[in-house]
Amino acid sequence: MGWQKSQEAIKQFAGIARQMGSALIVFNIPELREFKPYPFADVTAKVRAVVEGEGVTFVDLLPSVENLEPSSLWVTVPDPHPNGVANAAFARRMTEDILPLVDQVCSKQARGC
Repeated sequence: MGWQKSQEAIKQFAGIARQMGSALIVFNIPELREFKPYPFADVTAKVRAVVEGEGVTFVDLLPSVENLEPSSLWVTVPDPHPNGVANAAFARRMTEDILPLVDQVCSKQARGC
């Protein structure tokens, strides 16, 4: 039931972005406890398939951190949420996709951003 609702939400969100003429990118933030082998590759593939099926760009951020020691990316040992090191790696990767979109918007609106 949860996966079905998630798929519907992705499709609705993509539809709203299309109606608004907005660019949409879905960035997948990996679970940070284990990278090799990554235990959620199947889940990532399912989400990617739904997102790309809607014509939306999907970017998996795992490659931006997979060669780092997982524990170096956690807030604390009991809290494996991304810390500053992880967020910086994610931001560097995300910038590759976001900046060209910003440039397009600036060019279209002739604002000289």
